[in-house]
Amino acid sequence: HHLTQALVAVPPAAVLAEMDRTLGPMIDAIPQRLIQARTLAEARDALLPRLISGEVEIPAALLKEAAR
Repeated sequence: HHLTQALVAVPPAAVLAEMDRTLGPMIDAIPQRLIQARTLAEARDALLPRLISGEVEIPAALLKEAAR
């Protein structure tokens, strides 16, 4: 009953098409970005203890370049 009385603003088709062109690729990329974020977090979690313990060292040249 209440849903039949609900009003919804719907933009013109041209606006929807432009939104789809702009936002579509961003929305489509979300799953891949989530996978990348998980992979990077796993690498961080694996490497950070080794860096802190001194087991792995970062060459000074890489540190200088990262500071730029």
